[in-house]
Amino acid sequence: MKALVKVKEILVEILGVDESQITIESRFSDLGADSLDVIRLVVELEKEYSISIPDKRVEEFCTIKDLIRYMSNTLKMDVA
Repeated sequence: MKALVKVKEILVEILGVDESQITIESRFSDLGADSLDVIRLVVELEKEYSISIPDKRVEEFCTIKDLIRYMSNTLKMDVA
């Protein structure tokens, strides 16, 4: 899953966590991410994929799966 790899890469950089701690089911809070960290992640993804994710949607992302699902379903991205 290309998007998951990119999300992991960004989270490792932002949070300083080990990549092995990050799975599709990981909750951002369990990784030590606060709302600002999630926003930073989204901004990096927006740049990488030339997309726009509304702030009100970002607030709804609790897990990496939530974010990936949004990118796949709502933005019709091939995230595999």
